[in-house]
Amino acid sequence: MNRLNLLLLSSLLGFSNHAFAQTGEVVCWGNNDFGQCNAPGGLFTQFAAGGGHSVGLRQDGTIECWGNNDFGQCNAPDDTFIQIAVGEVHSIALREDGTIACWGYLDAGICDVPTGIFTKIVSGRHHAMAFRGDGTIEGWGSNSYGQCDAPDGVFSQIACGKYHTVGLRNDGTIACWGRNDNGQCDAPNGLFQHVTAGIYYSMALREDGTIACWGLNDAGQCDAPGGVFIQVEGSLYHSIGLREDGTVLCWGEGYYGQCDTTPETEQFLEIRAGGAHSIGLRGDPTVAFGACCTGNTVGCVETLEEDCDTTLGLTWLGAYTSCSDSQCPTTCEGDATGNGIVDYTDLISVLSNWGPCSG
Repeated sequence: MNRLNLLLLSSLLGFSNHAFAQTGEVVCWGNNDFGQCNAPGGLFTQFAAGGGHSVGLRQDGTIECWGNNDFGQCNAPDDTFIQIAVGEVHSIALREDGTIACWGYLDAGICDVPTGIFTKIVSGRHHAMAFRGDGTIEGWGSNSYGQCDAPDGVFSQIACGKYHTVGLRNDGTIACWGRNDNGQCDAPNGLFQHVTAGIYYSMALREDGTIACWGLNDAGQCDAPGGVFIQVEGSLYHSIGLREDGTVLCWGEGYYGQCDTTPETEQFLEIRAGGAHSIGLRGDPTVAFGACCTGNTVGCVETLEEDCDTTLGLTWLGAYTSCSDSQCPTTCEGDATGNGIVDYTDLISVLSNWGPCSG
């Protein structure tokens, strides 16, 4: 499973820190007037960037917030969560039981969260959307331009701007709804694999990994570079993209250093764009999760489950380890001992265990 498929699967299933989660150190750059770039140390499984604050999800499901807290947007509840999202001055999170929590600026009803069980959440500046288990979408908060009124159909991903929303249908086509004064809802034709929304513009990744952008472009935020990307994120006036090799490109307004990406050798697993700051989850993109393997019948399994040696009969190779033929010999029929070849030791193993199976 390559990194693009990993990110897509996480998005489709609504996972953020469960199976296939990526874990790394959070790195921030750009405007730091409120300390929104002073990321705490340690490992995170997910992170989000607001107008002047940042939020991170730890491996144990707890949340840490840093930056502007004028409206309580950094006062995360004491609970465990599986996903986080932020707006300009609010934060929302999905609990393990599927219910939603919200804290921060209460304007426009953004924290009047719906009841029930949800599988995934996204947030814009003053509105939010959530997926229910049956695939339906519910929106709340500011709806002055119909940005919460999702059209019929089944979506795999949603992204929220200021007054508009972008949705990726299961068939790869895009639907947009809400305010369209800058053309941010004039989505191009074609098939896509990922969508994102800036304040007054929208972006998407085509099937070949190239970027499409439409809407306001007064600071060059829609002047996307060529090449193949696995993730793009939009914000106020800058955009950020992640390549397959883990390197980052940024374009648009860079007054606060939000486009001063780290050296080319720096590798990231995921990225986010805040109001005037950028965040990346730093790590080696080739080994984003651990592996368990055996040289016999099962082969290699990429997983986060360290007890796979007992539950699956495999050997845990460690976190940030990937499967390879050198670690896990190719399965060979007749290789009873699992040493990668069929020889006399296999015959001895069979003869020594000759007879009826117990149990």
